[in-house]
Amino acid sequence: MVETFPLEVVDLVIRRLNLNNRAERRAIGHCGLVCLDWCRSSRLHLFSEVTLSDSNIPAFLEVIANSAYPIRTFVRRLCLALARPGANLDQLIGRLGPLPAVTALRCLLHPKLVFLDHITRLASICPALTHLTLANPEFSYRYEQSELPPRYLTQNPLPMHFALDAIQRFPSLTYLALHHVELHHSEGAMYRFPIQLKTLDLQLHRSFLEEFFKNTLYMNTIPVFSSLYLLGVSPTPDTFTGKYLCYVGDRLRRLRLDMRSLHLSGTCVEVLQFCTGLRDLDLQAVALSPDTLLSQILPSLHCPNLTHITFADSHEFGGGYYSRDLFRLWGQVDDVLATNQFRGLLRFSIVSRSALVERIPEFMPRSRARRILQVATSERRS
Repeated sequence: MVETFPLEVVDLVIRRLNLNNRAERRAIGHCGLVCLDWCRSSRLHLFSEVTLSDSNIPAFLEVIANSAYPIRTFVRRLCLALARPGANLDQLIGRLGPLPAVTALRCLLHPKLVFLDHITRLASICPALTHLTLANPEFSYRYEQSELPPRYLTQNPLPMHFALDAIQRFPSLTYLALHHVELHHSEGAMYRFPIQLKTLDLQLHRSFLEEFFKNTLYMNTIPVFSSLYLLGVSPTPDTFTGKYLCYVGDRLRRLRLDMRSLHLSGTCVEVLQFCTGLRDLDLQAVALSPDTLLSQILPSLHCPNLTHITFADSHEFGGGYYSRDLFRLWGQVDDVLATNQFRGLLRFSIVSRSALVERIPEFMPRSRARRILQVATSERRS
């Protein structure tokens, strides 16, 4: 009976199991003991996403060497998180061999180390890479809103021109994320972004972020990114970040501004007026009340192709914010969303840390009828 059981059904069943649940992950492994066909499906799901640390490298290399199937070809997303990367990373890259199916690589190592010592070899084993994330493992969230960047960043700068030259080794790269690193900019250096790079995820200290866009705007040919995710900044027309957003204008398709503990300023809303090509807008800030949406944000959105809007309050609304009058304002938001300005909207999401957000649909019947309204509670969004 097992031999005639459709493999498509096996794949669907295994895919329903949660890899983050220890018992269900073990069940996926047990499925591989049924027969060779089930083994392939089991291993494909088990190893589609792999995180390698100092503790599990030997075990993973042993699995690669002894498996009946080529595990290397199953890996789609790879994360390197080594506390002592030096010799271990050299040995790991050499023994891993080619990973032809890996499209996403996340390095939880100091970015300068990755670029200076290992980027060429990583590019050789991941030829199909489209998504690259470099994250500083020493980062602490308490430094997010500090006026000056923490010392561990300023002592280990990553030269911007070297970083851009290095990522040219990934010919299919479309997404680059730099999380909590310092980008050192050299006077007179020529910057060159890969032509195919379309998405930037920059979770940087705001001083580094400003320096990044300052140098980007000074390039002979200013690159145009269709998707931007910016952390810890409220861009205004007089900042380099805001000036870049105004320059991109109708060519920007997706924008996520995660301001965390910052309030949304009126001058930041002025920048949004230039982003007329948006299809997806995601804003997170303090106190994104319906009054703010009605008076500032929604009137500034002149995006005929806008289909997705997400508003997230990074602090709990609480107390007076959930008064009866404020709930009535959500009804006015509902009326605005029913106008021609938002006729193409497919999803309007509201995220809050307060469970009271679940009452909002009561006051937005039109959006409910269109099935575009989503509300959710969240401790912290990633």
